Amino acid sequence: MVLVSLDKNLPIVTTSSRSAFRRCPQRWWWAYVEGWRERNVADALWFGIGIHEALAEWYRLGRRRGPHPANIFRQWHGDEVREIRANYSSHDGEYGIDEAKYEDSLDLGISMLDGYVDEYEKDRNWSVIAIERPFKVRVMYQGKAIAYFMSTWDGLYRDLKDDRVYLMEHKSAAQVQTTYLELDDQGGIYWAFAGPILRNEGVLEKDEDIAGITYNFLRKSLADP
Repeated sequence: MVLVSLDKNLPIVTTSSRSAFRRCPQRWWWAYVEGWRERNVADALWFGIGIHEALAEWYRLGRRRGPHPANIFRQWHGDEVREIRANYSSHDGEYGIDEAKYEDSLDLGISMLDGYVDEYEKDRNWSVIAIERPFKVRVMYQGKAIAYFMSTWDGLYRDLKDDRVYLMEHKSAAQVQTTYLELDDQGGIYWAFAGPILRNEGVLEKDEDIAGITYNFLRKSLADP
């Protein structure tokens, strides 16, 4: 693995393209080789982008924090009218309800981010190093460059409690499930590349590695009245 500027003759690989190829090579070909894309962004993906944008404005460098993420989400959302699939309520199982609820996307996003700040306040032990940090690496095989891998970390911070560096990865989900994380391709790639990149940039010492990845789950749910 070598950190370099881009060579237009090599293909670019992303986490999304790898996932698409595993699901269906033909769909991958249409999307990433021929350039076909779905015209409309799925509601869940659109909503997740808004949550990421809000948190990117909230976490400033060091221990500073920006505007309240609920306010950023409100501005980002604008006049869109969408309903987002939310999590089951705590009473659904009791009454035999097996269909997820749908909530107004603006109300849902504001409620989630209000609850996030109420719960974690300003994460005062997080000293943020970078937010929405893109990276690229040249992938080598038998001494030959075969592709570039490109992606973006949601964030990078030093935990003042243990003085170690962590990646942060924001997730919005109807239900929080963590069993897949040990085999998560995205997390595995981040883990493989973060150490060499950050040591090369001087963020980490020569014998230091990242301490872990903090998966920052926000559950899609209105506040319980």
